[in-house]
Amino acid sequence: MGWLEDLCERRVEDFLEVGSGEGFTLEAANKKGWHTVGVEVSPAFAEPVSSRLGVEVLLVELEDLSLSDESFDIIYVNSVLEHVSEPEAFFLFAGVSPPPAARRGRLHSSP
Repeated sequence: MGWLEDLCERRVEDFLEVGSGEGFTLEAANKKGWHTVGVEVSPAFAEPVSSRLGVEVLLVELEDLSLSDESFDIIYVNSVLEHVSEPEAFFLFAGVSPPPAARRGRLHSSP
């Protein structure tokens, strides 16, 4: 998690993981003392991880996610982009300008 802190230009307090899966990254962030929130589409992952870690894991499709009153120092996404039907909207959600390939519909992710 240290490398994520190094990339952040301010003190990390709030951490969002999109596609939290089994919760390993959420757990590491939680151990750092960060306020952690996960986003997951699978109830098979969301509910057990939330219970095990005592953190909020939102069971929601990205398109339906509303975080207007939330602010996160880090939005962490790993092995998710290949599952997103609209990559440009995904980048805009995170407040990042999509790369040109995404704007042309040619963004590819490798496993």
